[in-house]
Amino acid sequence: MTIAIHPTVVRKQCLGAFKESYDARPVLRGDLAMTVPSTTAEEEYAWLGGVRGVEEWLGDRKAAQLPDRSFKIANKHWEDNLRINRDHLEDDQTGQYVQMAAEMGINAADHPDGLLCTLLDKGATAGYTAYDNVVFFSAAHKEGENTNDNTDEVEVAAANTTEPTAAECHEMLEKACLKLRAMTNWAGKPFVNRITKLAVVVPPSLEIRMAKALNSELIPAQATDGTNVTGGVVTNIWKSKNIVLLSDSRVVESSTSTTDRYIYVAEVSRAIRPFVYQIRQELREQADASEEFDRNEIKWGVDARYNVGYGAYWLIVRVTVST
Repeated sequence: MTIAIHPTVVRKQCLGAFKESYDARPVLRGDLAMTVPSTTAEEEYAWLGGVRGVEEWLGDRKAAQLPDRSFKIANKHWEDNLRINRDHLEDDQTGQYVQMAAEMGINAADHPDGLLCTLLDKGATAGYTAYDNVVFFSAAHKEGENTNDNTDEVEVAAANTTEPTAAECHEMLEKACLKLRAMTNWAGKPFVNRITKLAVVVPPSLEIRMAKALNSELIPAQATDGTNVTGGVVTNIWKSKNIVLLSDSRVVESSTSTTDRYIYVAEVSRAIRPFVYQIRQELREQADASEEFDRNEIKWGVDARYNVGYGAYWLIVRVTVST
């Protein structure tokens, strides 16, 4: 005799599978975005331009006035659900729903990262602006009298942009780090005095190349003209750096191997990050048995309210890889 499983038991199993896969999923935003709790439909950010910095106290204390800027991120409502057939419960065929709930957990964990990837890809496009109302990846950011540029370019020797050498990969990182250190705040002081931890985001076609460039003990030695010295190797100084390499298929790829590609290099050791993950409502379970009589189905799912937006442009540099 088959013993029917109560819908409440299946709901508990689904929720457990969902949370387990959701919590175990590695995410890009863990390094690239600061998580900010939200208490209303949208939040306003007026502090992304950074603080003044420590100065000698001479005379009266000088009040540090933040630039008069307004930047808002509106929350959005998201959901996912599945339909559970009552006959399957009575036939004790519940494993499929647990597996589906586990996949839903992975998809839910990935979803904010997809929003973040869109912001990366569109960051040099009109309308995708930072808190200063300038396109996020731009050479025209202004902080007081200072102009900042969070873009750069590296021309690779190979005709195929998916095959940069280790030295060319290192050049991308070096240029990005110099740009990070060159940007200054409204008080004329560097935003980034030293690089403590880097997050490097690459499209899938560059992941293996960059991983080898970062992790190999030795790399080919190069002559002054950029060509490899036959049989010559040098110690890879980048291997000892605190760098996390991130890649996601949603970081848009070029249509051909000779078209420009982009990598993103961010300083991620600080309280402020290049992106904001704003949470109004954490994921919550919802169940509905209203259609059980008519359709023999029970609906189970989750929903949440959050959004991802731009944070501090001065903590990330987009490097164009061209030929």
